Amino acid sequence: MVLVASSLSACSKAEIRMPFSSFQIEEDGNSGLEFSKNNALLNGYAFDLASFTEDYTENYNLTNAGAGLLVDINNKKVLFAQNAFEQKYPASITKIFTALIALKHCDIDETIVCTDACSKLPDDAVKLGLRSGDTLTLDQALHLALISSYNDAAIAIACHVSGTEEEFSKLMNEEARKLGATSSNFTDASGLGGENHYTSAYDLYLIFNEFVKYPELLEIIQANEYSTTYHDKNGAELSASGKSTNQFFRGLYSLPENVTVVGGKTGTTSEAGYCLLLLVRDAYSNPYIAVVLGSDSRDNLYEEMTQMLRTIIN
Repeated sequence: MVLVASSLSACSKAEIRMPFSSFQIEEDGNSGLEFSKNNALLNGYAFDLASFTEDYTENYNLTNAGAGLLVDINNKKVLFAQNAFEQKYPASITKIFTALIALKHCDIDETIVCTDACSKLPDDAVKLGLRSGDTLTLDQALHLALISSYNDAAIAIACHVSGTEEEFSKLMNEEARKLGATSSNFTDASGLGGENHYTSAYDLYLIFNEFVKYPELLEIIQANEYSTTYHDKNGAELSASGKSTNQFFRGLYSLPENVTVVGGKTGTTSEAGYCLLLLVRDAYSNPYIAVVLGSDSRDNLYEEMTQMLRTIIN
């Protein structure tokens, strides 16, 4: 199947491992970022990014995380790659893909009517407290899922798009293959899934690259906090609020000089460890995608990410 990419979208077979190449840079009018565009094919897949075939750890090595990837988007250059093709648990970074699929298939102003599935979550899961019959817009649900990582908001989105979370996961896997994310398998919309719910740093790069083409989604992940009102089944107003789970936004960890976080998504479960996906800019507003998966603690996650981002200014 031949896929033509409109941004940094690319496909790669595991044995090829060439998610990047160097071609002409064009501007993406949707996001305001610059992306390379090319229709060149390799073994039936489109690719338009810089190439790498193995780990690139010349300037840094992860010591407390399972995988990482840092890509200079405009220059199509890999600044860091370690275990980028290995299958890892993404935890709540999954919600990035849930949001992307929702906006591809629905209008952001559509009204969601919550089902019983929203309230069937483990006691320790992060949740807003949505109940069957509650109504909110897709825009509200996207904010709640991406900023505060409410799992029931992600489930509400999935059921609105596909009827059930199980059917939505099938759509996720279909969309993943279209993007070339062939090391991934998704079983739910929130990231609470077990051993059969996995991806890779490279696949998350492909997914996030598609995500940043949508201005509405970019705007959401730049928010530090969010508050809104929605309605219960009887029409009564209910309040919802939350702060970003991104600790860089909260000022709890320091970034390298001249590096700015645009936005991203965190993820944490006992199986996945601590995970972070970011879009950042350097002092010249050049964009980069950065991924760290499977860190053994929150402190080490942000330390690993900070050290990896230092390779931008080396």
